[in-house]
Amino acid sequence: MKGFRLKKVVILDFVIHLKTGLRIGGSRETFEIGGIDNPVIKLTSTIYDYYGKDKHLLKDTPYIPGSSLKGKLRSLLEWALGRVEAMKSQNKAGKPCDCGKCDVCIVFGTASSKTIENLPINELPGPPRAIFYDIYLTEKSYNNLRETLTEIKVENKIDRITSRAEPRRLERVPAGSEFEGRIVYFVYEEDDFPKRFKSTILTGLSLLEDNYLGGSGSRGYGRIKFKNLKLIEREIDYYLKGKEENIKEFEDVKALLSSIQT
Repeated sequence: MKGFRLKKVVILDFVIHLKTGLRIGGSRETFEIGGIDNPVIKLTSTIYDYYGKDKHLLKDTPYIPGSSLKGKLRSLLEWALGRVEAMKSQNKAGKPCDCGKCDVCIVFGTASSKTIENLPINELPGPPRAIFYDIYLTEKSYNNLRETLTEIKVENKIDRITSRAEPRRLERVPAGSEFEGRIVYFVYEEDDFPKRFKSTILTGLSLLEDNYLGGSGSRGYGRIKFKNLKLIEREIDYYLKGKEENIKEFEDVKALLSSIQT
């Protein structure tokens, strides 16, 4: 196995703007008559000084798990790059690609032991290139929503025969809210950068803007836009010798995509 000497670290900071309400499901800790049927995922403990000294991100604040963004991007890219078609055999249907060779496996990783068993050692994908951190409300959105961090949307399921309505109460984060997130991308010696970064991470973000994040997307939930992107490139000498980092800022994903020549 060769070419796995770390060359640089690329950090992508961004803001997610909710165009419609967002629902990423959590678990109910209590059951109440007339309570919420499907709560959103929330912090289980306070993050102290998150916004600065004595500015805490309190328990029960909704957030977007990094795993939700990672899983959605991976799914969209597997469809876009034909990896779902490649995995259509009965025992693999619907599962993530685990070939270990495609860009999706290289960037997002593969947990399949069969990948290690089936590939020659010099063809192993190495460690996943991307890390997705949990995504929290911006300070402005948190302050604006502090009293009512979520909203309750009542929906009805109609019996096709009797026309009887079965109401349900869904919790979601309201449209207009904004979250701040970070993806860290590791570039190794023989990696095809920035081509692979552009064709996976950035293409995935672009696809997601025309899709949805979270649940109930076919009912209009989870439409988002990425804005205020900041691309930070740190060569390995940034860590070893204090070399300056390279920072570029972009209004949206389209502008960032256009700036990268491959």
